[in-house]
Amino acid sequence: MDTTSFDQLESFLNQNPEVDQSFKVTGDGCYFVIYSGDDRELEEFLNSLVSYGRYRVSSTLSRVK
Repeated sequence: MDTTSFDQLESFLNQNPEVDQSFKVTGDGCYFVIYSGDDRELEEFLNSLVSYGRYRVSSTLSRVK
């Protein structure tokens, strides 16, 4: 994140019904978010999320175990 508005981001994540889980983490990023919306909803979510800082999107290919 480029800002320290963690409380505001956490409130945003808690209010979004498509956010299944979110975790504050150490390392590369500050948060790990599990999102279950469709592609259109994801784009809208990311457009809103950018106001809290930078983000990176990863997607699963398959479950290994």
